[in-house]
Amino acid sequence: MSRSVTGTNRGQEMALLIWPSLILVAGYGYMVTFSPGQTGWYPGYALALLLGGFWGVHLVLRVTRHGGDEYFLPIAATLTSLGLIFLFRLDPGLAYRQIIWTVMGLLVLIVITAGFRDYQRLEQYPYFFLSLGLFFLIITVLLGTRIGGAKSWLTLGSFRMQPVEAVKVLMVMYLAGYLSDRRELLLQGAGRLSWGPLLAAVALAVFLLVLQRDLGSAMILLITFLAMLYLATGKLRFCMAGGALFSLGAVIAYMIFPYLRTRIAVWINPWADYNGAGYQVVQALITLGSGGIIGTGLGLGYSQVIPAVATDFIFATMGEEMGLMGSLGIILLYLLFALRGFCAALRAPEEQGVLLAGGLTVLCTFQALIIMAGVCKLLPLTGVTLPFVSYGGSSLIISYLLLALLLNVSAAGREAGL
Repeated sequence: MSRSVTGTNRGQEMALLIWPSLILVAGYGYMVTFSPGQTGWYPGYALALLLGGFWGVHLVLRVTRHGGDEYFLPIAATLTSLGLIFLFRLDPGLAYRQIIWTVMGLLVLIVITAGFRDYQRLEQYPYFFLSLGLFFLIITVLLGTRIGGAKSWLTLGSFRMQPVEAVKVLMVMYLAGYLSDRRELLLQGAGRLSWGPLLAAVALAVFLLVLQRDLGSAMILLITFLAMLYLATGKLRFCMAGGALFSLGAVIAYMIFPYLRTRIAVWINPWADYNGAGYQVVQALITLGSGGIIGTGLGLGYSQVIPAVATDFIFATMGEEMGLMGSLGIILLYLLFALRGFCAALRAPEEQGVLLAGGLTVLCTFQALIIMAGVCKLLPLTGVTLPFVSYGGSSLIISYLLLALLLNVSAAGREAGL
């Protein structure tokens, strides 16, 4: 790609990065001015570190002449900045740690975009990614810590991590490599032998997630698999068959697992157990309702009464204090992210890039969809994080790793003139 085209892309990126920078500065100034009780943390230096991180990534992309999509970084930075403003309001200590996780995520992004730009080399080892993902899941089942109902955490002293966030990306990388290599076989009668390893790998990963009671991640992985299968084969009947098997498995799981029946009951009528299992959902609905059209205003909400508000229910806080209009703005940011992700997939120079970008885009945006829908009681609550927004080191670092891979695929498409 010529220097002029790349420079233009990065110039647009620079202009768009002004918005998350203004959000951070304005939000911090507002909270310090109007919520003096929250200022015991004094996060000015950390705020400067975060701004330096976003602009530092932009500088690296410009210096290395990276041709990745100019919208990805500003969208992610805007979502992260909004999440940090609300985290600072809810718990300044969590906000401080989230800034550290964000900087680490940005460092991962720099390493992937600068050192592993040729994603096709990574896709040559699909079974390595599968083995690593299954290893993480098995270790979590055997040694994991149960928090919030799901046994999806590994604890090492004071350090905790959620391996399933990495597993979802590893499975997408496996599927991209496997499906691109076996696409023709899968479409022919000889592909019957190729279906076995593929279905066994996905079924085993989903089964291990079910053992952890992480049904949200299991559903996300299945939907991502079906979407990638459609991208690879173009056969809707494969997805319909997979959807039917998923529905059958969901019915069986509903009959076997009492905790799943409880979640469905809470989804249908959370008021029936207001002080018990339905407490979070009821409080989230009250919180969203109190926000109205334009919101109560930053720092003027009461969503802190919701358990796990900084992780599973941060969208409720945003809906209360920014109202319906602000909530729609968050949704539009994810839709724009999806649009740019699918554009990167369409412009990818080969099959692996199409599947990798398409799978990662579905993974990120579908996860955002189901957690926002769960908070609004449109779907059963799943307990997954809101990408780039919710508190959590594992989720945030993996989100920026995902972003780096999308940047690399989009750069490859532009360098190929597509």
